[in-house]
Amino acid sequence: MLKLLACLFMLIDHSGVFLVDHSVHPLLYWAMRIVGRLAFPVFAYGIAVGFTRTRSPYRYFLRMALFAVATELLIKGTAYLTHFQTSHAWDHIDLSSWTNVMVTFTFAILMLGGIEIALRSYRDRIATLRLVGAAPGGSQRFDVRFNPGGLSFPPLLGIPLGMGLVVLSFFAVGWLKSDYDYFGLLAVLVFYIPLRMHPVPSEGEDAFGSERRVVQGIGFLLLNIGWIGLGLNYWIEIFSVLALPLLWIPWRDKRPTRAQKYFFYVFYPVHFALLVFLNSLLKA
Repeated sequence: MLKLLACLFMLIDHSGVFLVDHSVHPLLYWAMRIVGRLAFPVFAYGIAVGFTRTRSPYRYFLRMALFAVATELLIKGTAYLTHFQTSHAWDHIDLSSWTNVMVTFTFAILMLGGIEIALRSYRDRIATLRLVGAAPGGSQRFDVRFNPGGLSFPPLLGIPLGMGLVVLSFFAVGWLKSDYDYFGLLAVLVFYIPLRMHPVPSEGEDAFGSERRVVQGIGFLLLNIGWIGLGLNYWIEIFSVLALPLLWIPWRDKRPTRAQKYFFYVFYPVHFALLVFLNSLLKA
């Protein structure tokens, strides 16, 4: 339900960008843009939660990367085929040099993976196994090295490798000019750190819920204020903090079906391409 609301907010936002002339209907335009600010925090939070729950971060990364590339091809292809004039649609973004938010989320997953590699590389443990019925202290004993996080990098390799992936993620979003770029990575990180300390149980809320909400809320608010204060973000982004209460509602969603799981991956490029096409028809 939460992601469906985020998709609706995003559709309203992008419809305002592509279909409403802000010089003719400024109130409608800005109202739609403000509603749209509620979408990104939900998706950023979803990436953080998804990373804590996925059984395979590697497949999670590849899936997001695949759809990011497909989305880029669809959007740019539609823009080219319709002779889309980017300067009339985006006030501050040139679509020809811009890449979609799935690119940002792809590198957000890579960033989180790098952090986990760096933090867990030193947590190797030795487990002692004995055969059933073996006498204590006998020779039928086996020592097995393992890591609670499922990683097995020595610190001299794991820490530089993990931090290298984090640096690569920030470099990539800046170079590719992906939507929300550095802010997007930091937003995912703000939501992820409290989740890493106290994950949300799949069956509902837990004893650390209030603490986690406070940390996430303060972190995301400070991120917005700092980014706007530095002149790196549009002033309207401050309205994105209004999405925080939506994240804290105890939604009683069932385990999503495969179709529901992939809905956002498909909805994002399709709605974007349709709006680009409609924009070209209005300007024809």
